[in-house]
Amino acid sequence: MLELLVAVAILAVGLISVQSLENQNIDASNYINDTSIAMMLADYRLGKEEIKTNFGDFNPPLKSFSAQFPSFKVESTNENGLTLPIDIPINLPPVLSVTVTWKFHNSTENLMLIDYLPAAQGMTVPTTIP
Repeated sequence: MLELLVAVAILAVGLISVQSLENQNIDASNYINDTSIAMMLADYRLGKEEIKTNFGDFNPPLKSFSAQFPSFKVESTNENGLTLPIDIPINLPPVLSVTVTWKFHNSTENLMLIDYLPAAQGMTVPTTIP
């Protein structure tokens, strides 16, 4: 009877460990899903702002992609250049940064994408595809 009791105790500890690993796996999967959504939202906003810079006002015909994910906050800023710790002898093009913020458990998560806007410096964008 004692051997049976020890075997059941060992089995219980093993099952609790497996359950804990499964919970961590689900949590990691949810975090990766949220990060993927944030990346898609940032990429969408970055593309939209680049098109706006190159071709003027741009309004996609479909419902806003950001509206599908109301728990994610998307902000973009257009700066006149990138601040560097050293002086370099060239003019950098304007910088567009997109930040996506969302809540995960009890913390606030952030994702930032930064890109240059070369067309804003007088560079031309081809209107025909070769």
